[in-house]
This record gives sequence, C-alpha cells and structure tokens, in this order.
Amino acid sequence: EGTALYLDGELTAVCSDGDALRAYFTSRLEPYEVPDDPNVSVGFNKQVTLEDGLYFKDSLQDYADVEKELSGVKQAQKVYTVKTGDTLWDIAHKNDLTFRELCALNTNFKGAPLTENSNIQEGDQLIVTKQEALLEVRITKVETREEEIPFGTETTQSNEYTKGTTKTLQEGQNGLRRVTMQNVYDTNGVLLEQTILSTETIREPVNKKVVVGTKKVTKYGAAAYIGGSGQFIW
Repeated sequence: EGTALYLDGELTAVCSDGDALRAYFTSRLEPYEVPDDPNVSVGFNKQVTLEDGLYFKDSLQDYADVEKELSGVKQAQKVYTVKTGDTLWDIAHKNDLTFRELCALNTNFKGAPLTENSNIQEGDQLIVTKQEALLEVRITKVETREEEIPFGTETTQSNEYTKGTTKTLQEGQNGLRRVTMQNVYDTNGVLLEQTILSTETIREPVNKKVVVGTKKVTKYGAAAYIGGSGQFIW
C-alpha cells in the first residue's frame, strides 16, 4: 500500500506514508491561510492529487525522500522574446539575472556570443534560466481599488478669436472607477498574475473643452475688425 503523488496530472512519486505526505502539504499552506477572510485562498503553483492504492514495492519511496524532492529546486530553461524598447540590461533584470549571467546563457546568439555590443531587435529570442522550486505556494486575493479615469479634450474652432489663440472654456476633471481584481502572489508578496473581475464607474470624467481661433490677421498685424462699417482716413 502506498500513496501516489501527481503534480498537474503527472506521476511524481509514490510514498510509503500517505498520512505524513498529507501533513506535509497542510504544513506548507497553513502559515499563509486566513480562515476569516473569504477573499484569500491558498494553494500551490501546480495541481496536487494524492491517490491511495497498491503499487509495486520497487516504486515506493520513503516519506523523507519525497519531502526532499518536493522541497528542492530545478533548473528550468525559458526563452524570452525581445520587445520594442528592451535593452539587454532590462531583460536580465526582468528575469532575475545579472548581465554577465545573461551573456553566459546565450553563447550562440545569431551565431556569436552575446555581448554588450550585440544588436537585439523586436522578436529576437534569448535564453533565460533560473532555479525554480518543484512546488511553490501561491496566495490568491480578491482585491478592490479605486483609480482615476483620465478626461479627454474636445477642441473646436471659432472665428471669434485670432488664429493661434487657444482658450479653455471648461477645465477637465478625471473620473473615478472601482476595480475588483484577482491577484496571485508568491510567498514573498510578489505579484505573479492579475485578472480583472469587474469595474464600476463611480464618477464620469468631464472633458476639457478648448476653442482654437481661426480669425486671420491683416498684413499690418492687426486683427480684422468685426461688426464695424467705418473706414480709416490717412
């Protein structure tokens, strides 16, 4: 008799002590659970499935060995696709690498070692590698915040004002909305994923209204007189 452990549907180990294995998973989650808060849930980065049953003796592992395996780390190679505006230093920082480490991982970038003089373009791919725990705790929180809605600007033209003149008829005012999100954090509080659940407008934005003058000036530099019928005499 034993307990099989599946991570994301893949058989990872068969443990001889299923009770100890269950207690291990509980102990990993308990420090981050908030029983009185329905907006907080705790789980793992992978789906954990335990199945009791009969297994070949050769496949059984001691609990201590399974725990060591679950607590360990592994090297996971990842590929980063260059985006517009990226620099090599930005890419290294985003992936928890130093610039030298990034270069060491990409010794065959476009047929040559990656250096500070390498020309990267949008769409290029770079190898980024870091250690990852086999099983990590994830904390999911439903959180609400208020954020401003930027106002727009409405521009009209008028012959009542000299060309080049801009007059503000109404100042703009930002609106306000309430956003409810589902955020996933690691145990260090780093945001890993974010999903917008709903948005509610609290206050509509008020657009700024601007009028631009179109009245042409005379060759003498004075604006054409509007509404009069007299003439100047030299």
